[in-house]
Amino acid sequence: MTTNGLLNFLDGAPYGAFAVNMNKTIVFWNRGAERILEHEADQAIGCSCCEVMAGIAQDGNSPVCSEGCPAIEFAKQGHVPAVHQVDVLCASGKRKPIMLTPLIVPAERPEQRVLVLLFHELLDSERAGRIATTVGDVLSASRSLRGGNGPAPDKSALDGSLTARELEVLQLIASGLSTEEIAVELRVSSHTVLNHTRSIRSKLGVQDRIGTVVAGLRLGLL
Repeated sequence: MTTNGLLNFLDGAPYGAFAVNMNKTIVFWNRGAERILEHEADQAIGCSCCEVMAGIAQDGNSPVCSEGCPAIEFAKQGHVPAVHQVDVLCASGKRKPIMLTPLIVPAERPEQRVLVLLFHELLDSERAGRIATTVGDVLSASRSLRGGNGPAPDKSALDGSLTARELEVLQLIASGLSTEEIAVELRVSSHTVLNHTRSIRSKLGVQDRIGTVVAGLRLGLL
């Protein structure tokens, strides 16, 4: 799948997605981003991401979206930025907390890389789970972009860290199954699945379903 093919695939996703080039210019803005942040695509594309998002840290004091954007600097060096929570500015002028999950679309030359950010509102767990159910399809579609371009996933820090059962749970999460559906599939209780999920998130250093699947993909576990 080409970069344009991936972005077209993301256009109708039930969560927000946008992409920026290494000059911090927005090159893609999906319908989920329009719905969540209230900026129309034609208003966002071509603009600086820090101007549109105007994000501040969860503590309400530290600017996150700025000219010295740390996420872009990480991407320029070929490193995937961390998943993080940020309060962003909507077109209406109100601020909204979102969880950003970054992906790098590799390219032959570093300056041609594209940083894709998936995001969702911080919602109750049931609604957030519904939003996350298609993320496995999105990431499977993006997996081919890694072939031959960019560094191979570095999973040395996690070799042997996830148990066989946790890897199985991770794969089922990536397929879009809910906690209850995973419990039925593995013939265990929902409580047991939740314990495995908490352990996986702790080991991968993530906070939600989307982040879990993205981390698993980055590390070559899916």
